[in-house]
Amino acid sequence: SGDVFGGVAFPALLGLFASGGFVLNYGQLMFGWDAANYQALITRNIAFHRMVLAKLIVLRTSCLLLFLLSLPLFIALRPDLVALHTAFLFYNVGITSLLVMELATRNKQRLDVTRGGGFFNFEGISARHMLWIIPTALPPVLFLQAMHESPDLGLTILALIGLGSLIFTEPLTRYFARGLRVRKHTMVEG
Repeated sequence: SGDVFGGVAFPALLGLFASGGFVLNYGQLMFGWDAANYQALITRNIAFHRMVLAKLIVLRTSCLLLFLLSLPLFIALRPDLVALHTAFLFYNVGITSLLVMELATRNKQRLDVTRGGGFFNFEGISARHMLWIIPTALPPVLFLQAMHESPDLGLTILALIGLGSLIFTEPLTRYFARGLRVRKHTMVEG
């Protein structure tokens, strides 16, 4: 058939965005959105570790909320994709949120929400942000393509990878906090 990757790519991207859309949109620039308050944040006694952990909790919670909001649509319109949707919930919570956090902690640009058109504000979006979708989306799509003969096993492994990465939340939070600490002055200067 003419389906991309034998029909795996579109459902996989749908699964990625259905529960990970907020992570992919807000997450990339989340520290840049705080730029107006960043000088105050870094002069207060707020540990970077706590700030990163709070942001990570927001990202992961958004995955669950988007999953729950979109689940009735999957059940009504594409019940065959409910297992994929569930697997991507765990993948987004465990992997996508970490990949996006890595990009977010490397932002050096101050963003002003008042400039750029409100809801459709694309300020701060660069080619790097657009290209970041490749290492985020391509691995699960290629993995599911490789597992096309055993799709249930592929989805189970994808979900387990996401769940397994939760074990590393604490060391990764420390890693991201160190990155923010190193770049804090660059971020304040914007």
